[in-house]
Amino acid sequence: GQILTDTELKPLGTYSRNSNEYIVPHTTTDNRAIPWKLLKDIFVRVPVVANAINNTSDFAVQAGYELDTSDDARKKIKKCEDEHNFELIQDNIFNQMQIFGNCYLSTNRTASEAKLLPPDTMYVIVDKNEGKLLGYVQIVSSDRKIYFKPDEIIHFKWNDIGINFYGSSDILPVLSTLTKMLN
Repeated sequence: GQILTDTELKPLGTYSRNSNEYIVPHTTTDNRAIPWKLLKDIFVRVPVVANAINNTSDFAVQAGYELDTSDDARKKIKKCEDEHNFELIQDNIFNQMQIFGNCYLSTNRTASEAKLLPPDTMYVIVDKNEGKLLGYVQIVSSDRKIYFKPDEIIHFKWNDIGINFYGSSDILPVLSTLTKMLN
């Protein structure tokens, strides 16, 4: 991906590198910010949540799964499976999807270096007029952004509700109850 400075990227939620691009912010269905750290803390500190997510991931990987996606995306994933040691990262893919609702796999690396990117740093870039996917941006810090073409990222979405650019965490619906368990 291309690294740009902060002055080359307009603020999140506004137009990106040109007037046709829009960086889609992460929000819940009621437009609240996603509590990334809290989602991770619940997974780490609430054993019943960790066990449920790990067991679901193990079951999906062991029993096999079917991808609900387009033919182009299916080919992209198959190519990634052939070029990378996909078995080693499948559990992490399923865990990230359940915890955060999304998982991003960078495929623009050498065959042995497929890498999962932190979902809280990844954003979808769409055409502001047509809603078509143009790519992804990883916002590493306020002055470091890495841009990816659509074919450089495999974006796995969990609980994709309607036409949405992001998935939804399994933890979000019970967040208030689980937050009490942390205190």
